Amino acid sequence: MQKILNRLENLKKKYPIYNNFFDFYGKILITRKNFSKPKIERNLKINEEFPLLENFKIDLEHAQGLFFVLCQNLKDIKEIKSQIEKIENYYLKHPDELKKTFKDFFKKGIDNFLLKFLIFHSLKPSLEECMKIVKDKIKDINWIKGCCPICGHYPYMAILKKDGKKFVKCTFCSYEWQIERIFCPFCGQRDHEKIKYFEVEEEPGYRVYVCDECKRYLKTVIEDTENIFDLELEDITTIHLDIIAEKAGYKRLEL
Repeated sequence: MQKILNRLENLKKKYPIYNNFFDFYGKILITRKNFSKPKIERNLKINEEFPLLENFKIDLEHAQGLFFVLCQNLKDIKEIKSQIEKIENYYLKHPDELKKTFKDFFKKGIDNFLLKFLIFHSLKPSLEECMKIVKDKIKDINWIKGCCPICGHYPYMAILKKDGKKFVKCTFCSYEWQIERIFCPFCGQRDHEKIKYFEVEEEPGYRVYVCDECKRYLKTVIEDTENIFDLELEDITTIHLDIIAEKAGYKRLEL
């Protein structure tokens, strides 16, 4: 945990313009990692076809507890304090509505950006626990698609291993699976003339793969030139790469 804190502090000094961003995501990540683990029943109903899990089991008591701790910790950020207090006060007065909002996240989504992130990160530990329960069932399959075999969502980041193999991590449940090096997980494009990458000289150890077919991009960590603490942390700390990619006309696939 101290490594995460140190990494964020160093980046705040290097990129002071993004301090609010680092504070926001840093608090979310650290709060989640310090919170207790959810209790998920191990006899999950598994689909005969992929994705394996259509309905994730959620520890609602755990998610509710984490939600309010996240609200409490994020109120330290003055730019969003009033918004957080408004959200927190509403759900403290209407606890049953919070359960409904958790369910709405799966059924129809949530429009409010800040609330969506609070809900998602409150649910994230349960989603990851479900993934851990079923992942051994697919360890021997040859999965070549760009979507997650467990939940059907797409990746948010990749890692290029020392042996040349490329792995991606699911946005939703955090499952990692191998993909081809020249492959767009979002549209399936394999043409090397349409799949390119760029690097930033000041940031060795990272590549951003872009697809000229669907105009999506995927940030990638190169394992042999960077000490990797956590891909989720790497995603937070490389916001400047997102900005460069978006200025070039590429878009990130959002949850």
